[in-house]
Amino acid sequence: MDTILQSLKSISSYPVSQTTLQRVAGCWGLALDGEATSTVLRSKAYNLAEADLKLWLSKAPNVAEGGVTFSFSADERKQFKAEAYSTYQAFDETLITRSAPEYGYQGEDL
Repeated sequence: MDTILQSLKSISSYPVSQTTLQRVAGCWGLALDGEATSTVLRSKAYNLAEADLKLWLSKAPNVAEGGVTFSFSADERKQFKAEAYSTYQAFDETLITRSAPEYGYQGEDL
């Protein structure tokens, strides 16, 4: 069975930092090393953490490291944002202005 960390990371191959994943999960009371059971994956907390991550991805910069490029088209960014807002609405969650996303990619040499 996957962990919550693995499940959140599976949303995109974009290199989201561990700090960002911890912040997203922690905001909703989830532990990244927790088991991603079917009950957890259907929970409000997990879905809202996933929505936060999708919103973060909608604003993430394009990055290139060691010949590998991670980028999103304008349509992909719109889709991430639309999915996030749809989830917030489905759970009657008001989007509170969150702090600006923390960007950054740390290569293996850092």
